Amino acid sequence: MADNPTTRLCVQIIRTFFGEACSEIGRVLLSHGRLLLPKIVRLTGLKPRTVRACLIVLIQHNVVWFAENEAEDGDGSRGDTFYEVNVEEVCMRLRFGRFVEIAGEAFGDEASGIIKCILDHGKLRLPALIDLLQVTDAKKKNSHRSTFHALVNSHYLTPTSRLLHTSPKDKLIAWEEAEKRKLKEIPSAKILKSLREEVEDKLRREREGQTTGLKRKATTTSGRPRKRARGRDREEEDEEVVDDDVWFRVNYERFNVHLRDSLVVHGAGERYNPSFGLVIRALLEAADSVPKAYPRLSDVRSNPVSTHTVSTFLPAGSGSSNHHSNSNSHSPALSAGLKLPSSSTAPTSALKQYLLVLSASDNPSPAGQAGAFVSRFAGGGGGEGKVQVEFETIAERMRRRVVEGYVRERWGDGAGRVLGILWGGTMMDERQIAKVALMQAAVVRSALTSLQTAGFLSLQQVPKTPQREPARSFFLWFCSPQACYTALLSTLYGTIANLLERLEREEDVATREVARPWNVARAERSAEREGIRTERERKRDRVWGAVGRADGGVLVLRDLVSGVGWGTGLAI
Repeated sequence: MADNPTTRLCVQIIRTFFGEACSEIGRVLLSHGRLLLPKIVRLTGLKPRTVRACLIVLIQHNVVWFAENEAEDGDGSRGDTFYEVNVEEVCMRLRFGRFVEIAGEAFGDEASGIIKCILDHGKLRLPALIDLLQVTDAKKKNSHRSTFHALVNSHYLTPTSRLLHTSPKDKLIAWEEAEKRKLKEIPSAKILKSLREEVEDKLRREREGQTTGLKRKATTTSGRPRKRARGRDREEEDEEVVDDDVWFRVNYERFNVHLRDSLVVHGAGERYNPSFGLVIRALLEAADSVPKAYPRLSDVRSNPVSTHTVSTFLPAGSGSSNHHSNSNSHSPALSAGLKLPSSSTAPTSALKQYLLVLSASDNPSPAGQAGAFVSRFAGGGGGEGKVQVEFETIAERMRRRVVEGYVRERWGDGAGRVLGILWGGTMMDERQIAKVALMQAAVVRSALTSLQTAGFLSLQQVPKTPQREPARSFFLWFCSPQACYTALLSTLYGTIANLLERLEREEDVATREVARPWNVARAERSAEREGIRTERERKRDRVWGAVGRADGGVLVLRDLVSGVGWGTGLAI
């Protein structure tokens, strides 16, 4: 079951995309958890035929999972089928516009049209996609097939199967309990975390290993394979084509990687200067170019790449990083303001200086390394001189910054200082906090009460006597980062729900105002009508901008590595 803000947000999104009947089914499933079909019919008051049709639509669009219990007689027949809402999948629909934009920037207008069509229909096969796009010209069909193949090969589109429509939580819990029973001693928290990660990796491999969606090219009309030719013909012989019988869906994780990389680049540029953002972008592009590997949100760090490889992805000047630099001189955007030794004539001299700063090489302490963006690759076998981006370290830093920024904005700098002192598991009583924070006891007490009410702090009773009397006990305050992330994530869900509700109401009010009889004559004048529409568009853009900023916080708290969403099915 979901909390109230999450339920409100998901119901509004489902209503916008699928209508009232589907939103009512979503509300019931979110409020009551897993339910059987007869129970859904009774709670919604809809006809069984309508409920079945709505569930088929929601499953087609990956919004609803189903879970089947085995029959009690054990003869292999199916048991009861339960349905539940995939909350992360519903909230991901807020980013569909950015997904289409990313596809267009990476592969062109054909790719953006393909992604948009698949997002509109949930999942499609290639022949059905071409029919929906109304592509009739033979050359355009081949072009769309080539673009589709590139999207599949780059993992922007992923094949789907019946296994991906079932909830992974049941199998995840069962496998984890089976691994726990194999242990001969009481496991520590570190062992439990490692065990859970192994189970998640095993489940991910099972769900992704169904099919690749590609197949070898067909043989010639004579039934015999073509002879191997030289050059390009030999390469074409080994190529694969998209299987027309496989259903494909959009791989949200692959698009979220682009959003994560943008946050990392922006963070480096904001902390230092835009030149550091160029270096991080070049490093990420070089890591993505490693063959037989594609980036994931679950990556703790990027693929290690050499400094020379990174230099080839730097822009020739201060322009876009899409054009590689093959010159033997320093990039003007990097060497500006630097005084390099006269003996430093290598193209990577300036780049190495930037990487030293990003790796916090001047501060090898734990606090200094916690603020680093990159690290040196410590593996053997030719790993010397390679660097990699530390995604987990950056994600933890981003999450803490989001939480502290929210606390300071809502309760003031004093509450932010108190939270910073208790961050990371430090336990203190009220007097110790006031002494360390250099604040008055009354101000500290007010901040502690507010943070505890919001779920950011907890209180631990330490009794002096076995009777556990409150008068003879210490009360220590402590902060759990995961609890802070969960509390703030629920707040962000509520904020987005309020913004979407406001947008919907303003659209209704504007429509009624235009439809009133005394406004019809005034709206006939094109200048005033254009002005009214422009003002309404400005309001709508401001609201959607606020939704985008709130969703950026959701991306940091939930989707990045080790976030709140991991272990709930999103990472599978």
